[in-house]
Amino acid sequence: MFMAELIGTAILLLLGCMGCIPEVDNPPAMHHMSSFSFGFVILLIIQGFGHISGAHLNPAVTIAAVLNNILTPKMGIVYVVAQFLGALFGFAILKELMPKDYVKPGFCMTLPHSLISHQQALIIETLITTILIMVVCAVWDKRNTDKPDSVPLRFAFIVVAISMVAVSLIIT
Repeated sequence: MFMAELIGTAILLLLGCMGCIPEVDNPPAMHHMSSFSFGFVILLIIQGFGHISGAHLNPAVTIAAVLNNILTPKMGIVYVVAQFLGALFGFAILKELMPKDYVKPGFCMTLPHSLISHQQALIIETLITTILIMVVCAVWDKRNTDKPDSVPLRFAFIVVAISMVAVSLIIT
């Protein structure tokens, strides 16, 4: 489960951020391309690793799993460590694979738009994370156990949706 979270999170950062490189396209991709990139990468990771670890890929999801007694606190720590290490490895691999001109300072980072205060950015991030956790809890609900085949699609679309609505407020 540790390796599934580590590899899954590494893939998320590697492929998701690779989809955010605007200089590769001529003309540049539409600004929502990063939303679709991350959503579809989430889909492939959940399809590949969901049956092993649940493919949390995010400490907020893991914390929700601990609070819902899906994971023990000890396993929650293991997951979060794997997620942090996976994110570091994925981004390090990306930096090695891409031309240096493409991976500029601040690349694939959530930074507030110049017109958005840090407090507003925190509230926006909190809201979209809360929406993600609501969907996670709905998927974990026993009343949804008969719908496992659509889980990767559900998460792909929720990531695309929350990313699309927030992307104009942040620079990634």
